Amino acid sequence: MESIFPGIETLPVPNESELFRYFAEFCDTFAVTYPIYQLTGDPDIPEEIRNLTNNAKSVGNCYHRAIHFTKFLKSYADLRPASRVLDVGCGWGLLALGLANLIEEPGSYVGIDIQKEAIAWTQKNVAPLNPGFSFVHLDIANTRYNAQGAIPYDGIRLPIESGSVDLAVFSSVFTHMRREEVEQYLRESQRVLRTGGIVAFSYFHSSFFGDNQDYAVRFPDNPDRMTLFSTREIHRLLSLCGLFPVGSQVNYGGPLNYEGPFFQTFMITTK
Repeated sequence: MESIFPGIETLPVPNESELFRYFAEFCDTFAVTYPIYQLTGDPDIPEEIRNLTNNAKSVGNCYHRAIHFTKFLKSYADLRPASRVLDVGCGWGLLALGLANLIEEPGSYVGIDIQKEAIAWTQKNVAPLNPGFSFVHLDIANTRYNAQGAIPYDGIRLPIESGSVDLAVFSSVFTHMRREEVEQYLRESQRVLRTGGIVAFSYFHSSFFGDNQDYAVRFPDNPDRMTLFSTREIHRLLSLCGLFPVGSQVNYGGPLNYEGPFFQTFMITTK
């Protein structure tokens, strides 16, 4: 072999190879999208739907992100086929696409969002992918995503039975909420969570933006556009709501390397 491939002894083993890592990501993405395409028709995600979350990526990139985020939750949040999953701020169903071939009875998935158009699209195009899927619209006010919403933050009550959820996910949700809103959602997630279940949520860490405050509203004229929190402030809110962190925070940094440079910080918590 040495005569055919000079220096072969110095080549990286497969699990250390960048090419191997990218190939594995491709295979994972294909494994998710191919069965969906074969069984139900790969949902085309229109640009106007993708724009609802200010993330107008290509359809292919949407599926890539879906499987990547699913892998992330399996690694850090104990996601399993039998998990009863609550996805608050589900948007057009990114996580649901990743779970379509994973969740099976007695597992289930409920996606909730304040954008009526997104929920209408997921009910028509994503819910049929799995019999355990359902989507619910809540008309909650938010200065960025639903300014005319009828339900104020202090009136939030998730339409979920107490103690019935194994995993509650808030991905890029608290990044667009003021402190009092975050606290209300944390209280509700504590209510619906079973003992030992997981609440996984992301937030913008103030230090990432060079801000040392415990809490800051980035754009005062549109307060729900972006908010920043320190770890100390997040821990204080968790304590008020009967939750506590499990392990270290995770810096979620993109579809090819979730342990690399970060943009949002994920906290994994339980009660």
